[in-house]
Amino acid sequence: FIIGRSTGENVSGAFRARGVGRFWHIIGTMGIIASFAILGFYTVVAGWCVDYIYQAATGFGGAVTQQQLHEQFEAFNTSGWKPLLWTLLFLFLNFLIISRGVQKGIERMSNLMLPLLFVILLAFCVNSLFLPGFEKGFDFLFKADFSKFTPDMLLSAMGQAFFSLSIGMGVLITYASYFKHDTQLIKTSSIIGGLDTLVAIMAAFIIFPACFSYNMDPAAGPTLIFEVLPSIFQQMPGGMIWGTLFFLLLFLATITSTISITEVVVAWLEGEWHISRKKATVLYGVIISIVAAICSL
Repeated sequence: FIIGRSTGENVSGAFRARGVGRFWHIIGTMGIIASFAILGFYTVVAGWCVDYIYQAATGFGGAVTQQQLHEQFEAFNTSGWKPLLWTLLFLFLNFLIISRGVQKGIERMSNLMLPLLFVILLAFCVNSLFLPGFEKGFDFLFKADFSKFTPDMLLSAMGQAFFSLSIGMGVLITYASYFKHDTQLIKTSSIIGGLDTLVAIMAAFIIFPACFSYNMDPAAGPTLIFEVLPSIFQQMPGGMIWGTLFFLLLFLATITSTISITEVVVAWLEGEWHISRKKATVLYGVIISIVAAICSL
């Protein structure tokens, strides 16, 4: 935040302005490359989430068991055109918001979507309190097993924290470049760290009690999100509503994340190439759409 606010520059320009030697901007360039690479595949998964809002609202096409949902997800994921269509639609929405600028686009969208995200999270957390596996899920989350504390575990936790807080991909530096000079950086960064941790705990509070209640394996990755949890929703009272809300929650989480990641490169194109935001948005939109299409296919 100090680097971003003090320079008012994009991530590459900020390191160039603050670095003693002429090679410091390479650090900022690494952040731009990281943002570019992440957005290329992250939007593909985000496109899956958009499709699954519809799938949940229509009862997953009648699929009930985890095996049926696995076959359904495999059929969707390997169909080629369908995931690609949702990926490109998601990217279009992402760049439409970015093109409107920081205040009219990013800020207005955040003020609308983030409170909604918290409301849905809170509703799920309250529902988790009434699940029969709540106690087991709670113990799994908060009862420490120090035998699992290893250097690899610590590295994984740090990696998750860095990814979740967007450290190393230029997002915080880019946003800080828009700060006023009287912005309280310690207070702001404490709020961000606190809210990020709170959302992570609330998300875990939703997932693990549900898995233990319905004897499902809380496996990581796409299997958990697109196969295990849908099979749980199919068994829950009002599962169609909860499933739709869950994938809507995922959509809100992904769109707010991708907008932040996108802004890093758009701001760099504006600052370094001296082109307008709309031109930068269109140029980056075309390039990342090609990359995302390759990832999707």
